[in-house]
Amino acid sequence: MIKRAGLVIAALAVACTAPPAVSPSRSVDVAATPTTVPVASYDLASRVHPLVMGWRPQGTMLLVSVREPDGLSATVYAVPLDGPATPLVRISRSAGSAWRADGSAFAVGLETAAGSSRIAVWDLNTDAVRWVTANEAGVRHESPVWSADGTAIYYAAHSSTPTSYTDLGIFEIGLDGSGNTRVHGPDGNGGMPVRLTPDGTGLVWVRARAGGGTAVLDLETGASRELDPTSGSYPEAWRSARPRALVISGGCCAGKPGGTLVLWDEVDGSSHVIGGIDKTSKVTAGAATWDPMGTRIAAQLFDISTLSYTASIAVMDADGANRRTISGTDGAGSLLWLREGIVFSRSQGTEIVLVSPEGDGPRVLFRSAGYATVSAISR
Repeated sequence: MIKRAGLVIAALAVACTAPPAVSPSRSVDVAATPTTVPVASYDLASRVHPLVMGWRPQGTMLLVSVREPDGLSATVYAVPLDGPATPLVRISRSAGSAWRADGSAFAVGLETAAGSSRIAVWDLNTDAVRWVTANEAGVRHESPVWSADGTAIYYAAHSSTPTSYTDLGIFEIGLDGSGNTRVHGPDGNGGMPVRLTPDGTGLVWVRARAGGGTAVLDLETGASRELDPTSGSYPEAWRSARPRALVISGGCCAGKPGGTLVLWDEVDGSSHVIGGIDKTSKVTAGAATWDPMGTRIAAQLFDISTLSYTASIAVMDADGANRRTISGTDGAGSLLWLREGIVFSRSQGTEIVLVSPEGDGPRVLFRSAGYATVSAISR
């Protein structure tokens, strides 16, 4: 699956007020969580360990998962834009995770034995942790995505050995484990859910093998539409108005960084390259996001005409016009455009920084010793 190395940031916006000014401020430094649980055990308590009780998100909140030194565990932190981080939960041997849109529950795929994993949920309303999918020997349940109403979870299932891979399809299951239904059949290269479309009618999924690929499953009809089955791609961001999808096409594996930034209409199948961002122009994109109104784009851009391949953030219109680089964003990784400003990672994914679209006052919100990855959520 195509996904560039770097920090993937999750933002949870709840009861937002007017955006505060972006100005230099204190940063929050986070060391590895000292909590220790046995990684050799496969029981649920050793896989999901809540670190806080009765937590509820307030205001705009970043949710960041930091990989711990053992390489098997990660701790998820809640990071407000104007205060200290709160460690929320420690997970071990994860196979993908997702927050419900209102921040009231956390779904995660967890390894239960060699070659097996299943989906569990931490319900923050009750502080309970429970399994959702059944244990299937030799089958991996991965990449949970919440349904639009938050009452069900979509997930991928496959089995594999050192010499074989068998995709079993994409499934939907109720939180109590009922109604487990396959919504997309097996695919030779495996299908992994990523998110829902903004209107909740489509499930965005990617091919897990053979360079990746971007597709949308119509949850009412069962029809699936794909950007370009002959070229690897990854869906970066979605807006409400068509064409909705920002996709990075190409850029997989070895070679120069980044790929072509494409605007895709998954309804009629049309797509076009956003002006001047492809290998021909010597400018490629590694990440991209819409602004909160869905009219402008922020993108992590590489100038591949040089050997440094250092990325900076640029903002532009939806057609690529009026492109302008934001100062102070050299070395930027993944990014997210909030009402309060643009959040991005740097320093190999160990810092999260907030900057205004005009480049005013970059400030570090969060520092850690470990690399971080997490699925994006918003409300």
